[in-house]
Amino acid sequence: RMSVDRGGATTVEFALCVPIVFVMLFAGYELAHANLVQHATESAAYEAARVGIIPGASPSQLRDAASGILNSVGVSHFDLQADTGRNPDGTETIQIEIRVDFVQTSAALRFFPWSPRMRGRCELTREFL
Repeated sequence: RMSVDRGGATTVEFALCVPIVFVMLFAGYELAHANLVQHATESAAYEAARVGIIPGASPSQLRDAASGILNSVGVSHFDLQADTGRNPDGTETIQIEIRVDFVQTSAALRFFPWSPRMRGRCELTREFL
């Protein structure tokens, strides 16, 4: 038998497979990070609503409650909208909506012209003393 040198074929296979593996790993990382930011956005909306149900809560207190959670995942800029409403039974509610541009925390999406937005919402009934 003759020994066949396969060094060139191995190099070509490596050159073709490694970029695909890296893209898959990086995509997995980005999807996991997107899930983390989405969950943090929802948690921040809940925490801001918890602060908002207390009578006399200020908008800065709502923002501080939300930013405490969002800062832990690298989000420093977000939109917070707080609205009040009434349930059919007459109790007052507070609705919090937080929007985050995912592009500010993503490594890959900074190169794309569009930015997915994460949104967290929560509605709680106000407390009365």
